[in-house]
Amino acid sequence: MLNAILSALRWSVSLGAKFYRVVPYYTTGIVLLTLIAQLSALLSSFLPLKVIILLGSDGMPRYFPSSFQSVDRDLLVVLLSVATVGFFLFNLLANKLIDLATAAASEKLLSKSQKLSLFENQDQVAANGYQKYSSALAGLVFVFLSLSGISFFYSSMSLVLLAYPVSAFLLVLVLSRYVSAFNDYLEANLSAFVGLISNVGFFVAFAFLIVEFVIWTPPSFIVVIVSLLLSRQVFSRVTGFVNSIYGLSKQRQKLDALFFHGKQLIPSSVSSKQNNIWSYLSPEVRDGWLPPLLSDVKNSPLSANCISVKWLESGQQNIPHLLVSVDGDERKFLIKLYEKNRTALARHEASLLLDPPSGLPAPILLHVTEIEKLSCHVCELSPGRMLTKKASRQGALEVGYSLALILPSASLKNRYLRSRPLVGDRLTPGLLQRVKVAVNDEHHLFTVDEFIESLPDLKKLLDKLPLVIVNPAIRNGVWKDRNSDAHLAINWEKWTLEPLGAGVPPGQVNKLLNYIESEGVDVHKNLDPDWVKLAALALELERLINKQKLSLAFGKVKNMLRLLNEK
Repeated sequence: MLNAILSALRWSVSLGAKFYRVVPYYTTGIVLLTLIAQLSALLSSFLPLKVIILLGSDGMPRYFPSSFQSVDRDLLVVLLSVATVGFFLFNLLANKLIDLATAAASEKLLSKSQKLSLFENQDQVAANGYQKYSSALAGLVFVFLSLSGISFFYSSMSLVLLAYPVSAFLLVLVLSRYVSAFNDYLEANLSAFVGLISNVGFFVAFAFLIVEFVIWTPPSFIVVIVSLLLSRQVFSRVTGFVNSIYGLSKQRQKLDALFFHGKQLIPSSVSSKQNNIWSYLSPEVRDGWLPPLLSDVKNSPLSANCISVKWLESGQQNIPHLLVSVDGDERKFLIKLYEKNRTALARHEASLLLDPPSGLPAPILLHVTEIEKLSCHVCELSPGRMLTKKASRQGALEVGYSLALILPSASLKNRYLRSRPLVGDRLTPGLLQRVKVAVNDEHHLFTVDEFIESLPDLKKLLDKLPLVIVNPAIRNGVWKDRNSDAHLAINWEKWTLEPLGAGVPPGQVNKLLNYIESEGVDVHKNLDPDWVKLAALALELERLINKQKLSLAFGKVKNMLRLLNEK
């Protein structure tokens, strides 16, 4: 941890040096303005306390400065109130000037770096990074000036304010070195932890003040009040500094690429972070976690020597698949690892596969766990093989047709409907308005408007259809059973519930209906084929609009309107 802290500090120093070389006047000005803003904010919060004390006193309190004793009490209340408003306005003005100076400085920094456009919102990232750094630097200057002032008037308090953070830092280093759970907690909750330490520090300062009043001889009351207020500000600025540097370090690659000539933007997937998902897939690392994982599944100890691993094409970003075989077991184990930004997809798949409907063409989900905070699914596959993308076309079609025969349980439907809208709810007037962008003819515009007015009727018809499971990622992976020639879809992270027909290409609806009829499913009898076609067209229409294929979407609008008018 100490090495990581030193690395972050060294990088922040080099970043600051870059700022001072390129925009020295802006940086100095922003630091000064930030100090002025912070001082103005402190005074605007301190002076009302003085006003309240005056209003609650019959005369002038004896612990007020001697220069106040000659001023009329009511006049002093008015002057302090006006000064409070003045400092508040001064704080607003300073912050506005900081925003203007930050925008100008970041623009100059970007122009000096002479880089191509690297990513979206890079100007905003540069401005935020520069402002965070300037604010953190100003916070350090404020802490130094505050401690200098406190040490001059109240030296014992300054020693407490220095000793506490040093002690807390050393304690954190020791705990992070010897307690791995604490290290993990600190990595995930650094900002909250630093805030907690800061709040405790303020109460330590307050407790010391009370002890000094009771046992020792404190300085004047005004010095005590100011020191207490400054101690709160000191801990607040230290917290802001740590959080700012931590936040900047998380964007280190982007900021380096923006501000330094010799730095390029390296995609995060090939970064040097040790907790990247790909580091767990290297043979020497996975031999450490795969055997214990499969031992839990099989309830028997396994070694790396009896496990063979094969890479499996998943077609899904940041969700690598491993096909694992164990000596003496003809079953295949599908291991899925999920990057941290794919955790929600892992949970969504598990919500279906942990209690799947009968006959679902999916692997058996045996185990849901975590590998170093990465979600992991262990599935069982019968003996067979993964189909190539070309060969999986027919298998994917069969899986899609078979889903039309599977009725989800009442509990699954209720949980889904409480969480997500169906396609009839997602087709809103606002979404359909986009189609007008691609049409110029008045008659076509009228057609779109007429369809928008028919959306309530469309929803009523779709609500009459049974809900079925839809898997838009079937073709990303189809497994063929060697014994039964049955096909399974291995990716279920994006499953949905939709009215019967949704997810089927509109041109294949008749084939779907013939398939359902041949299977003799009672629940699907006496359904109007046009309703099923409307469901297929509805999901296709939404897909085309989201992909901004508006001309094709207008064709679907016409087809759907024709079917609706026939009802």
